[in-house]
Amino acid sequence: AGVNRADVLQAQGLYAPPEGASDIPGLEVSGTIAAIGTGTVGWSEGEEICALLSGGGYSEYVNVPASQLLPIPRTLDIKAAASLPEACATAYMALAQLGALQPNERVLIHGGASGTGILIAQVARAWGAEVIATVGSEEKCAMLYDHGIRPINHTRGAWAEQVMQITDQHGVHVIVDILGAPHLATHFKLLKKGGRL
Repeated sequence: AGVNRADVLQAQGLYAPPEGASDIPGLEVSGTIAAIGTGTVGWSEGEEICALLSGGGYSEYVNVPASQLLPIPRTLDIKAAASLPEACATAYMALAQLGALQPNERVLIHGGASGTGILIAQVARAWGAEVIATVGSEEKCAMLYDHGIRPINHTRGAWAEQVMQITDQHGVHVIVDILGAPHLATHFKLLKKGGRL
């Protein structure tokens, strides 16, 4: 099972599972398909998968709609794959569904060295985008450089000015924002015409 902030909060009694979901924590898992429901196509018993759940991932067995299953990439083992579903769903939603990111566009990702941030950045790069990401240390900057991502250390100040310098004052096409309302006006200034936040 993956360990998510919601799982930790639920274990502390600070997060109620969605209506109808298990009261056992766990939003993502990896494992082997033990049984297939009637009418399910495209999956086989014994196949290794990972899955996104509404809860209950810390159980020995889980019941998952087939639409929430993902194949495990060849480069990952089954343990590492348990951390993929939530981050992959977030990346797809942010970049494809909401951001409509296209090849050769620029994207700004805040929290670029977080688990989800680095995955979003890697997906954006795989789709052919130029990626700029904010982080909070020089160590994290070095890690992002190793992934082909242009880092900005926000603790050194003026991160928005750095974005404009990097883009030759043109700004970015997409911003994946975890900062919220305090930076909304700044984000609008950083977006190119037709940009998505």
